[in-house]
Amino acid sequence: MKILITLILIIFYLQGYSQQTIFASTSDGELYTIDVANCSSNLVGLTGLGFEDIANTSDEGLWGILAGELYLIDPITASTILIGNTGMVSPSLVGLNDSTLLAEFDMKLYGIRTKDASIYEIGNIGFAACGDMTWYDNNLFMTSCNQLIKIVLNSTNTAIQSVNTVNDINNPLPSCQGLATVSVVNSDNELIGFSNQDVYKICQVDGSYKLVCPNIVTNKVYGCASIRLENQISEPSICKSTSTNDLSNPVKFEIVPNPFTFETSIITSENLNGATLIVYNSVGQIVKQLNDIFGHSFILKRNDLENGMYFIKLIQEHTIFLTRKLVITN
Repeated sequence: MKILITLILIIFYLQGYSQQTIFASTSDGELYTIDVANCSSNLVGLTGLGFEDIANTSDEGLWGILAGELYLIDPITASTILIGNTGMVSPSLVGLNDSTLLAEFDMKLYGIRTKDASIYEIGNIGFAACGDMTWYDNNLFMTSCNQLIKIVLNSTNTAIQSVNTVNDINNPLPSCQGLATVSVVNSDNELIGFSNQDVYKICQVDGSYKLVCPNIVTNKVYGCASIRLENQISEPSICKSTSTNDLSNPVKFEIVPNPFTFETSIITSENLNGATLIVYNSVGQIVKQLNDIFGHSFILKRNDLENGMYFIKLIQEHTIFLTRKLVITN
């Protein structure tokens, strides 16, 4: 009896603290499951297709769209089945119910029937999706060329009631090809975006954001999918996760010269106080790290780094500033 009670408590604990499954697809056809809480990823397999986006329906079906063609994806093996051609190319895909997906095409919102890939028009958005689309409670949110767009549908999801830009144009979002809403224990649901290999938390109220998981996968994320969450009892009016330590006014830095051969200077707009510089290669592997950096500038030497393209991140007091591209030549 004691063992049984212990097992029940363990199961209850895991259910209370587990995150719903989030899938991410990359530019070279990799399918991952993502754990944002621990900033980790697990490779499911290769689909063989660089989907423009993927989405879950409410029955946990996983779908992908590429060049207008709709595929059913096996979430265990990553194998695919072609369903049909929608006749539209869209980088955005999100589930509506067990049998219907939603997508933006030509600045309009369409429904896609999963049984045969046939489509129907819902209404005009007025914005093109440069990224993904997801639900946050009863509203759709879409990334459109560094803007976060809120789309309000009617109660039957058959017409658009309003479309609004969330973020200030002077505070553009990172280009988020993947967008999802995640459940957080003892807190409000959170909007997350995938930009290249990085994961950001995004405030659905004002569009503020911060980087939370750098280089969570090795290749560029093209789309992500998650099951639509239950509506919160009252939709949050503020975002605790991005109200402090966000990137709306990050420290700026430049690399001079770039490209470089032997060494280059990193010049910052503010005085650094024990910062860390991390250099990644083109597949996301850490190849160099400099710790305890002080002052407004410092020298980066190539040492044994080969010619090619790299990316650097500057970290100070757990804030990760904007990524910069670095090129080393002869």
